[in-house]
Amino acid sequence: MARKILKYMTIPGGMGRAKANYTKLGEYMCCCALSKMKPIFDNVMEYHRTRLVPKSLVKLYYMKPDECYEVKIHYREIDPVQSHYCRIGNEAMKISSTPFCYPYINPQTRKTCYREFPRLAEVIDLPEEHMVSFRFPRDVIFLMLRLDFGVHNISLEAIQKMKSLHTVRLYLYLACWVSMGNCRVTWNKLIQLLCPNTKIAASNSIRMKYIDRAKGEMDELFREHYLRFSFNYKKCMEINPTTGKQKIKGLEFLLKFEESKEEVAENKFVDGILRKKLFNELQRIFDLTGEQTARLLATVHYQDKEAIVHAIQNGERRMAENRSQHKVFMAYAYLRKAFSDILGHWI
Repeated sequence: MARKILKYMTIPGGMGRAKANYTKLGEYMCCCALSKMKPIFDNVMEYHRTRLVPKSLVKLYYMKPDECYEVKIHYREIDPVQSHYCRIGNEAMKISSTPFCYPYINPQTRKTCYREFPRLAEVIDLPEEHMVSFRFPRDVIFLMLRLDFGVHNISLEAIQKMKSLHTVRLYLYLACWVSMGNCRVTWNKLIQLLCPNTKIAASNSIRMKYIDRAKGEMDELFREHYLRFSFNYKKCMEINPTTGKQKIKGLEFLLKFEESKEEVAENKFVDGILRKKLFNELQRIFDLTGEQTARLLATVHYQDKEAIVHAIQNGERRMAENRSQHKVFMAYAYLRKAFSDILGHWI
């Protein structure tokens, strides 16, 4: 089957707004609105990298407490079927009146906390313009732009294809952890994520009803190339001290990401360039043989670049210190140990 060309939108991580109990259309509208803010998220990421403040961020910084950041979405971007436009207006009123929580990392405890807001945004239906206006309050914008959980690519087309609201919520949550490859979540937190404002019911029935159904839908979309990752999960059990019976403590999700052919080719190209540069550097600085250098770089990936460069700089510094003290520095042995620690296996 030919690979579908999808349009992926960048939205901030965390997905704490799933606690707001939006409908599927509401989730989709929020994703559309957040995707319009991609240039701002890109500027924030660039600021963290260079510490240079773009003009767009300066304007946001000087927003007054009562000001809002407005994002407009055309009806066609939400629902191309004209007969459903009345649903968009109704959903706009629900989002405007629904409280929600957004996650952030407490700088003192380094733990995830949630801050509650009266609403994500004031959403106004503009039928004359065939548009919907999202007006984000200053406090919400500033919390999102902290990017404590990064930014993530979300397929709006995949959300449209999903039949269950629980699948949409689980997809938005797991998308935040794709780069990590796995995710652990307590059972109570997961149920509150999938079914906000409900009491914890029988574990097995909820697992079969929501988790397994979502996995089936996402696996099908993954096979049809609407999604770029699939998942498996395993239960984390604990023994109830009063009854002695086992119960589900949480789930561990194992995520598998699928790279496109273009990305695989680009990664190989970047790996080749990186390996060639590192090969020359190692031989120039440490006077290693070709065989020793090739062994060190056999399994290096471009994602390890920063750690590898840091290890080389440390090795160069230690070699200079040993020379100043007239000591012998075993460069190859040091680099083997350093590279093994970075790559996770012995070289």
